[in-house]
Amino acid sequence: MQKKLYDEMLSRIKETDVEVPYKEGGYFYYLRTRPANNTAIRCRKKGSLDAPEEIVLDVNELAKGQKIHVPRCVRRQ
Repeated sequence: MQKKLYDEMLSRIKETDVEVPYKEGGYFYYLRTRPANNTAIRCRKKGSLDAPEEIVLDVNELAKGQKIHVPRCVRRQ
């Protein structure tokens, strides 16, 4: 029963998601997720949402090879 409930909950979760971008300075900032990763990736685009994406912080990359990785804070500059 527990496995069935867990599988049902997982089936309702989006594997990829993007939050609504907000503009600060000359950049649009947003978070997105990728399949098989459990933390968000902080990204930005300069001037327009059609601009190339820049990854500001990818906790998944920082956590590679570690048992656990907890970022302390993200401060806007």
